[in-house]
Amino acid sequence: MKKYLTILLLLAIALLSSCNLDNQGIFAEVIDRVPSDNRKLSFIGDDSNKVYFKSVNGIESYDLDNGTYKTLDSSENARKNNIFVFNKTDKVIIYFVDKATSDGVAYDSCYKLDIDSQETTKLTNNSNIIFADSYNEYLIGKDGKIYSYSIADDKTISFTLKAEVSDKYYVKNIDNIFAFSTKSTDSTTKNLEYYKFKGDIFTPITSEDATYLGKLRSVTTDAVNGTQYLFFSEVNGQAETSVFKLTDTEFKKLGKLSSSNVGRDFESFVDSGVDSDNLYFAYDGSSILNKYNLTSGELTSTTISKLGNVAIVGYFKVGTDYKICTANNGFLTLSLDGTPHLK
Repeated sequence: MKKYLTILLLLAIALLSSCNLDNQGIFAEVIDRVPSDNRKLSFIGDDSNKVYFKSVNGIESYDLDNGTYKTLDSSENARKNNIFVFNKTDKVIIYFVDKATSDGVAYDSCYKLDIDSQETTKLTNNSNIIFADSYNEYLIGKDGKIYSYSIADDKTISFTLKAEVSDKYYVKNIDNIFAFSTKSTDSTTKNLEYYKFKGDIFTPITSEDATYLGKLRSVTTDAVNGTQYLFFSEVNGQAETSVFKLTDTEFKKLGKLSSSNVGRDFESFVDSGVDSDNLYFAYDGSSILNKYNLTSGELTSTTISKLGNVAIVGYFKVGTDYKICTANNGFLTLSLDGTPHLK
């Protein structure tokens, strides 16, 4: 009997030693911290050197400089599939707890998490608004109306209508680009329309290069000058993946990246180099890191095998490198020195 127990013990040690030893990100210390299901980590926001997200442990932060993580709220409510609002100015996270109802999911219970003190306060919510999504400090109602919020006496939350698009149906938002449809379903890309906030003004986005645009798949903003780059699948009814440049004065097509329309959203980033600026992106589930030169329009690629096994949530610059936040492998470090590679 002792012999069998010894064998089982050795097997257990061997199995534990082989599990996820290459995961040097925030989830390395706890093997099942975020399961391989790439929707278990929900990005909430980032501020300076911190990234905030929801995992199976609740609301957590990750320090991009020293590679450490901290659990800020581990309550049962914080671990649910909530709607989160990140207020960078006040350093608080507001979250609306999901609750199943006969009409679907409602988000009526509301909490405020103070990031510095890690104190969570339940807020009184007297509104009857059913929220469906959020963007930074805005909340999007199920009816597509967009609201800001305010908190009185640190205990009561109220909402102010900021924008609405008449006779349109809300689809989604990526960064500050909002997609609406003229139909109750967005299955036909001709029905899609796009809007953004310019200050407090909610304005439509139109381009002379496209009568209509397909589904928005990625948005990235140049931190140096504020220029945004939008990736669309399908342009003017043609199956293609193209990138557009958006500034305060123009919205134009830069180039076609592929003759097929990518089927899923993906993350991207702009690297402002010494000689020229480049867009980098990897389609979700692909091991190919693409580089699009904004000066020449040249598209090149590098194979990084590990990228094909992760779901990328975002890219964050740290020094000359980029931290890649993934849903299932913690944080990876990407170097653009020479041929792009993981450190």
